[in-house]
Amino acid sequence: MEELRFVAPELVSGREVMVLRLLGRLGMVSSKALFRLLFFEPQGSTIAAQERLMYRTLRGLRERHLIWRLEGPREVVESTKTPGRRTGKQGEFLYGLTHDGRELLADLRADPSDVLERLISRDRRAPSPSSSSMLIDRAISTWCASVIDHARRTYLLAGLTAQARYVVPDEEEERSQTLGAVLTLLFDPKGKPTDRPVWDLPWHNGEGSDPTWRIVRFAVEVDTGLGFWQALLETANTYGRLTLGNVYDDYLGGAPRPVVIVLHPSRADKVGLAWHKAWPGTPAVMTSARQAIHDQHGALWGRYVTLKDNPAQLANLLDGLVTSIDAWEKLVVGWGSHNASTNTAGGAQPRQPGGAR
Repeated sequence: MEELRFVAPELVSGREVMVLRLLGRLGMVSSKALFRLLFFEPQGSTIAAQERLMYRTLRGLRERHLIWRLEGPREVVESTKTPGRRTGKQGEFLYGLTHDGRELLADLRADPSDVLERLISRDRRAPSPSSSSMLIDRAISTWCASVIDHARRTYLLAGLTAQARYVVPDEEEERSQTLGAVLTLLFDPKGKPTDRPVWDLPWHNGEGSDPTWRIVRFAVEVDTGLGFWQALLETANTYGRLTLGNVYDDYLGGAPRPVVIVLHPSRADKVGLAWHKAWPGTPAVMTSARQAIHDQHGALWGRYVTLKDNPAQLANLLDGLVTSIDAWEKLVVGWGSHNASTNTAGGAQPRQPGGAR
């Protein structure tokens, strides 16, 4: 017999709603990324207390069937008990939105209807995604989460949007293009510090934007090493054709800058040549899984190279807005403190969340 469920809206906290909104946008988020984005507070309690709050929150959402959880791939490590023996280490937990969670967001009117329609959710009892699908989804989610984490550290960030598996109709080919993810950052040059909690991400729904705001759009793609030459050409060609045809303007407000993450460095030359050939003058940039994340400033300041140049040149994701890491550090001084008197952005990083809970 089907169980009866009822989740009273007043019993859902603001932070719980933010967890659901983030999961629906990114599709699959690791416990580490969730902690960094929604539970780590540099001026708050101890890391251990913040971790306990995260796992307590996630456990409550799972018990109400609003989110699902999977264990990520296990890591082979040296045994701590038997020297010379290798053993499997528990993988990091991955979380996502269930259909029930998405329905609750609709009941709460947490987002506009067009945003709710694009949120990614699945039945909590559905089979686990394939390993290849998880690999791509996790790489995209990790990159987006890192960019969001570091972009929100400056009070100039007025808003942001993100959506994995964003579908754009391609009328010329009579089909649709599915982007790995779309991420938009809106910066207000006249922005001022606020008392907004650090976990309260400034999702932007299109209202209240200003002509003076500077907007940066990214489309994220992951190369797993399995795509054939023709597939690489087709992907690059489609981005170029839809950009030149102003198709993205109708759906995203402007053309995104493609960011290609190559999981196997040996593929870099092949991927770069395909984009260079299929879309001359492309604004796309490329990075590897290892080089995408800067030690202190995350994916926002990772190592990227242009795909239009031969040889490739170093690229700045915030080109035209922020000239260098040194300039960026001045914009994130005092992140997490309301008086902006202490620089925490380049300070000690929290330890990673623990194991199973």
